[in-house]
Amino acid sequence: MSKRLFLAAGLLAGTIIGAGIFSLPYIMGRLGVWLGLFYLAAFALVYFLIHFMYAELILEEGLGHNFFHLADKYFSKPARFFSDIVILGELAFTLTIYLILAPVFMNLFVELSGSAALLVFWVIGSALLFVKLDWLGRAESLDVLCILAVIFILVGVSGFSFGNIPTLPQSAGWSLWFLPFGPLLFALAGRPAVTKVVEEYRRAKSEGAGFSLRGAIAWGTFVPAVLYAVFAVAVLAVNPAVGPDTITGLGLSPILAAALGILGFIAIWTSYSMIGLNLHEILSQDLKWPKRASGLMVILLPMALYFSGFRDFLGTIGIAGGLFLALEGIFIIAMWRRAFKGSRWTLPAGFLYLVFIASIAYQAWKIIL
Repeated sequence: MSKRLFLAAGLLAGTIIGAGIFSLPYIMGRLGVWLGLFYLAAFALVYFLIHFMYAELILEEGLGHNFFHLADKYFSKPARFFSDIVILGELAFTLTIYLILAPVFMNLFVELSGSAALLVFWVIGSALLFVKLDWLGRAESLDVLCILAVIFILVGVSGFSFGNIPTLPQSAGWSLWFLPFGPLLFALAGRPAVTKVVEEYRRAKSEGAGFSLRGAIAWGTFVPAVLYAVFAVAVLAVNPAVGPDTITGLGLSPILAAALGILGFIAIWTSYSMIGLNLHEILSQDLKWPKRASGLMVILLPMALYFSGFRDFLGTIGIAGGLFLALEGIFIIAMWRRAFKGSRWTLPAGFLYLVFIASIAYQAWKIIL
C-alpha cells in the first residue's frame, strides 16, 4: 500500500470509527457471533458501494461540491429541502447519542450523578465549538487513538478465551433480523470524509503518485469493520450478557474501568466537538443561517432531543442510522443514478435501495409501536 493510498484510506477510516462501535457487541450477542459477523461484512460492502458512488459524484462535479451542492443540482426544491432536514437530523441525533454515552463513561472514573455528568460534558463540548484551538483539527486522530486503546484493553482482558461467546441467535422473532440495520449503518457511515479522500486522490494524481480510488475506499471502509469485529468478539469474551451500550455492567477492575472511562470520554468529547463544528458550518455556510442562530441550534438541539425522551442508546442509534442515514443513502443512490445513467452498477444500486427501504420500514414500525 502506497503512502498516499494509506493516508486517503486513513481519512475515511478515521471518520467511520466512532460511537457506533459501542452498540455492536450487544447486537452481535443477540444475533450470535457467526450471523453477527455476516451482517457486519454485508453492511461494510453496502457502505463500500455508497462511499464509492459518492466519490464518483464528487469526481464528476469537481472539488468544492459537497452533499448540499449536489442535492441542489439533482433534486427539485421540495426534495432538496427534505434532504437538508435529513442531514441536519442525522447530525443532531448523532450529538444526542454522545450525550447519552457521556455519563456512562464519566461514571467509570468520577462519582457524579447522571444529570451532573451530562451537564459537565455538554458545557465542555459546547464551549469548545467556539474556541479556536490549534489542536482541534487533530481531534479526529485523537478520537481514533482512544478507541484503538479501548479495543486493545478489552482484547487483553478477554484473555483470548472465547468459549462463552454466543454463537446462535438469542430469539427466533422476525424483528431480530432487522435489529442490526440501524446500528450497523450508523457504525459504518463515513460519507463526509469521502470528499477529503477524493481531494487526496486528485492531488496524488497531479503529482504523479496516483493510487486506486476504489482501493482507498475499500481499505477505509473494511478496516473499521475488521476492528469492530475484534472489539465485539473481545467484549463478548469478557461478558457474553453485555448491555446495549457495552460499558454498563462490563465487570472490569476499578483501574481498568477508570482507564476505559477516561479513554471513552476523550473519544466521545472530541467527536462531539467535531460533529458540532460540522453542523455549525452547514447551518451558517451552506444554509446561510446567521452565525449566532447556528451556534444556538448546535448547542441546544441535542439537549432538547435528550430531554424530549431520546435517552435510550440503542433506540437513538437506530433512528440516526436506520432512518436518517438510510435516507441519506437513498439520496446518494438517486443522485448517482441521475449522474451516471446506464452504468453497469444499476443492479447493485437496486439492491442498496432495498436494504435502505427495509431499514426505514423497520424503524417506522418501531416508532409507530
